[in-house]
Amino acid sequence: MSEEEYRYWLEASEIDLETAQVSFKAGIYSSCVFHCQQAVEKKLKAILAYSGKPKFTHSLTNLMELLVESGDIPEDIRQAISELDLHYTHSQYPGITSIKKLYSKKKAEDALVWADLLLKYADSLQ
Repeated sequence: MSEEEYRYWLEASEIDLETAQVSFKAGIYSSCVFHCQQAVEKKLKAILAYSGKPKFTHSLTNLMELLVESGDIPEDIRQAISELDLHYTHSQYPGITSIKKLYSKKKAEDALVWADLLLKYADSLQ
């Protein structure tokens, strides 16, 4: 484990969470949702770096499965992962739908709740 890599991922996660909160307050909901996903992804990568496990994916599902080897992931955690995982791609490549229509205040609020739940769960795994 590289202490430097661990600290890098933790700091990156904290910055993404702060960016999500600032984006929410500014009404930039697509950015809020994207940075919620990124905060969780980077926190999971920090924990994986600490434990010396590989972490070459953006999938929250895959990262969490690497951490919880027993596969015993609570249903609320699985649901939050599933919801946030969608937004890694959708927030960057919305397709033909207006990004403002795709990302509402409610969706951003939900993403903040999911990120909070997942970040706390990730902390419990350390």
